[in-house]
Amino acid sequence: MFIKDEAVSALIKSMRFANFEEASYWFIVLQENNMSGKYLAKRLAIFAAEDCIEPELIVLANTVYQTYLMEVGNDNMLWQVLYWCCKSKKFWEVEQGLEYELTINKAIRRFTQQGIELTPTWAIDKHTKRYFELQSQGKYNETDIRFSGDDFGRLFMIRMYQKYGRISADIYDEEILREVKEEVAELNKNS
Repeated sequence: MFIKDEAVSALIKSMRFANFEEASYWFIVLQENNMSGKYLAKRLAIFAAEDCIEPELIVLANTVYQTYLMEVGNDNMLWQVLYWCCKSKKFWEVEQGLEYELTINKAIRRFTQQGIELTPTWAIDKHTKRYFELQSQGKYNETDIRFSGDDFGRLFMIRMYQKYGRISADIYDEEILREVKEEVAELNKNS
């Protein structure tokens, strides 16, 4: 007896187990019970985005789904995506995927326990209303231009990354600030 949600669940779990043979069986069950190529492509794209950690697979799965939306997709495309969904690394199998999951859960707990926090000063720049309010009140020290999207911010981030191998609000380097201010002033003078 065919029960759609159970067959879909069996397909998804088979891909999680990296069992291409089992996934193929349930894929055929769905096809033979009139699940459209568009529906199957959508399920594969969702699986790739939710479970797999390889960006190329996510792009492939979404591209195939788009071909079905344009009504030009074919079964061979679906079978390729199914194969790669089974064989690709899942997020729980790689260090970055575990970090990704743990970090998201930490952020969720932080929000549910503390609610909306005050915006950090490193986020208050020319792209925010509060920046202009603080500037009009003469409170220049309450804003932080190190990470803004302008010439200064981009150059500062490049220099920080070159020196420390990362960018972070925790790093406050007066030498980099001075050098970047001088360089931006020189650029503005010459333009």
